Amino acid sequence: MLLELGKHRIDVTDRTAIMAILNLSPDSPVADSVVDPSKALARARDLMAEGAAIIDVGAHSTSSRAAPISPQEEIERVCPVIEALSAEGIPVTVDSWAAEVARAAAAAGVDGLNDVTGFVDEEMVAVAAETRATPIVM
Repeated sequence: MLLELGKHRIDVTDRTAIMAILNLSPDSPVADSVVDPSKALARARDLMAEGAAIIDVGAHSTSSRAAPISPQEEIERVCPVIEALSAEGIPVTVDSWAAEVARAAAAAGVDGLNDVTGFVDEEMVAVAAETRATPIVM
């Protein structure tokens, strides 16, 4: 069985596809999970070597104590990392619920849109329909 994720086909016939996380949010309640953007590509390579099939890139914390960030700040954090991962052929998703971020991520080469709100924003649905990015609904 194949998992279609953007331009990638991931064989999940005999294995579980692991999605590893690159957390670019300094506000994360799990400090050990935070990756400096300048080290994100190296960390992604390590995660892929350790068995990850997909890298999920997120720039905002879902903690209720974290300060919200603007879509522009989110774009500035995730897009350079997405571009680098995509250039290396690494399957990459973006963790965002903002349509503006999803559009920018798609332009940067993202393969999937991971929206933890379940695509409650209709504009996110439109972005998924307009791009090759596979929607991931949580």
